[in-house]
Amino acid sequence: AGANINSGNGLDGVTTQNGAAETIIYGNAIGVNTANARLGNGRHGVAAYSAGSDLNLIGGSAAFQGNIIAANSQDGVRLAEAAARNKVQGNRIGMDAAGTTALGNGQSGVVVDAANTNTIGGPGVGEGNVLSGNGQYGISLQNGATQNTVAGNRIGTDAAGATARGNGLSGVQMNAANDNTVGGATATRGAAPGNLISGNVQDGVILAGGATRNRLLGNIIGADATGARRLPNGFHGVEITGAPGNTVGGSNNPPAALAGNLISGNGDGAEGRGVGVLISLAAANNTVQGNLIGTDLAGENALPNLLSGVLLTDAGTNTNQIGGTGFDVENIISGNMLDGVAIQSGAAENRVQGNMIGPNRTGARVLGNGANGVKIFDAPRNSIGGETTVIGTAPGNTISGNGLVGAQGHGIAISGPNAMGNVVRGNLVGTDATGTRALGNGLNGVYLQGAPGNTIGGETLVGIASPRNVIAANGRAGVKIEGAGASGNKVLGNFIGMNAAGTAALSSAFPALAPYAVPISVGFIVIIAFGNLRGVRESGKVFAVPTYFFIANMAVLLGVGLYKMAFGSLTQETLDQPGMLEAGSAGNGVFY
Repeated sequence: AGANINSGNGLDGVTTQNGAAETIIYGNAIGVNTANARLGNGRHGVAAYSAGSDLNLIGGSAAFQGNIIAANSQDGVRLAEAAARNKVQGNRIGMDAAGTTALGNGQSGVVVDAANTNTIGGPGVGEGNVLSGNGQYGISLQNGATQNTVAGNRIGTDAAGATARGNGLSGVQMNAANDNTVGGATATRGAAPGNLISGNVQDGVILAGGATRNRLLGNIIGADATGARRLPNGFHGVEITGAPGNTVGGSNNPPAALAGNLISGNGDGAEGRGVGVLISLAAANNTVQGNLIGTDLAGENALPNLLSGVLLTDAGTNTNQIGGTGFDVENIISGNMLDGVAIQSGAAENRVQGNMIGPNRTGARVLGNGANGVKIFDAPRNSIGGETTVIGTAPGNTISGNGLVGAQGHGIAISGPNAMGNVVRGNLVGTDATGTRALGNGLNGVYLQGAPGNTIGGETLVGIASPRNVIAANGRAGVKIEGAGASGNKVLGNFIGMNAAGTAALSSAFPALAPYAVPISVGFIVIIAFGNLRGVRESGKVFAVPTYFFIANMAVLLGVGLYKMAFGSLTQETLDQPGMLEAGSAGNGVFY
């Protein structure tokens, strides 16, 4: 079929069933006329039903082959009842011919229901569809749909990928659907076979109903096609709820085959919306690797999700992997408005390893998350980092530059009576990725509040991988333990206030100024040089002011201290506090 107007019918615009195969449907207006008037069909625009309805091509890669499939009462395209190996390519589904105006289908753009090995879009030029403006999902894979591929599409945006034309629910749903692939390894995230999934009313992608072994690769989720501007999905970027064993991203090696996604800019500002990757309701054994979460496409500037970068919550949300120990699988989790990674409410035995949490892609400059780098609240037996031969390299994380605005966050915060048995090892907390420069977190490096039985570091033996953390240059204490119930914690073998080599102090009174250390130093050198060039008498006058100011302040400090000591009002700190360890215990640096 080609160049027909298939609209105004009581059932489907086009139906293939009962073994009808290898049909080509291209160049039609299905549900509208050539003037984009909404005429609709009573059910679906195009439907392929039953086993044997295979190898049909709906659209095509040439400009004249794509169909306009819009304004139908139910789905734009429905593949069901074991229909297999069909291709849906080059169409406007829910949009007009120009791909600028929404003419949505009443339910979803494409539904694959109990059908296998179908392709929606494709990696080639012109094969991607625009699936936007539909009443429910852009694409729904459901009820046992397996081994289907979604590639090269724009889902929730206009054809240019610049403006939101959101689907009424989520961009892509996988519900009780297994072994499907959304996207693919690509030279540029969001370019085919990756998808652009942005601007949708709810999630960019949702996996639910036990969906398992699905993969999300090479997509942009929450930004425009350039990866530089927010084009948010209203709820979250990726939501995995009650769905085990799925993979979000992967290795970015070689650079021409990036498996990681860009998941940034999500959230519409309503309460509880705006997580980059949300894993909840007993979703176990999922893997999140190689993604940019909260940054732009280059990993150099913040493009925030409005809440946390990654959130794992609820009992049974266990043994998920955020990052990893392999080559080029680290996530860059920076620039988000709340925590970089949050683990809470009973989520257990999850691993956060090998990531940059707070710095830019290279680990040299602060982007920061607005609150904590990593937060664990009432969640037991999670691992942050791991033993490593070079501190801060995988499985260790670099957790720096977080909570700087208004000193709102710690590098790592562990709190709540059920936050027990967590282990923090092999991380750089407050430094750059080399462990030599200050990129401090706004408050404490590691903060334990009312949390028992956790381990920070470990015994270090010569010749094996080290559990040591480097915790330096943070706004307040390196490690702070307080609160009733904060007992039985161990802080062992760490460098606290030192560089990664343990050879020099590394501190910062003002962590927020750490990125500007070089220009500030140059500025002071210029001032000193200017003073010295004025001659001995004139330079003496210049340097006399700060010298006398320092002497006056020291005199005030000593005077106030002597006065308080004489009249018994000098503050004394007691060491008898819950969770406090003796300074100088085996393996510990000095901390407060």
